[in-house]
Amino acid sequence: MSYLLQFPLRPLPENARSPPFVLFGINGAEIFDSLPTNISLALVLHFAPKLRTWLLPAPDLSSASASLALRTPYIGINILADIDVEGLAWILSRMLQLSGAPVLKEACLTHPSLLTAISIHRAWTALELPASGIQALHLHMVTKLMLGLAVCPAEIKAIWNTFPVDSPITREMGLNFIRSHINYEYTQAEFSSIRHWYLASRERTHFFKSLEARFPEF
Repeated sequence: MSYLLQFPLRPLPENARSPPFVLFGINGAEIFDSLPTNISLALVLHFAPKLRTWLLPAPDLSSASASLALRTPYIGINILADIDVEGLAWILSRMLQLSGAPVLKEACLTHPSLLTAISIHRAWTALELPASGIQALHLHMVTKLMLGLAVCPAEIKAIWNTFPVDSPITREMGLNFIRSHINYEYTQAEFSSIRHWYLASRERTHFFKSLEARFPEF
């Protein structure tokens, strides 16, 4: 993970590993059971100042959160954005890693799936973090699309809904689909589902047809 997500190099605050710690929610849903509970407020605000926008006053903690706060000082952050817990977890784990705090072995995996990488991208963007910090993540996605398995319908739709049509990631997704069909890597049902989906939109049809035209064997 260390090479995929890069934050600007700035000295950490002295209290980067001290309480209060943060309990996170997304759009009102508590998710702290799925995230580290030892991540300092000072640390997350150091790396992602946007999170200050969603700070909750202590009385707004739920009963479950408040019971934790009785033992250790906690503060709530309710992120009001279209992200999911998986992408946020990767970003928080990277923050902890940079602070020198221990992180779970699973959090150090360096080869996220395409759907996980999309989740990370969306969370990174929602937190208004520097675009340069996920260049390696995008390169990882492009490489998987160029050299990896056939892109599945869920991945195709997620990439299309996340990245611009002229993005290298979108382009490689389209090329992966065409190569995979030529190489008989889709069932007839999978191919029909994908083709029906992109033919339902003029923009998608133009994108895929322009790539198909380069492959007479398609």
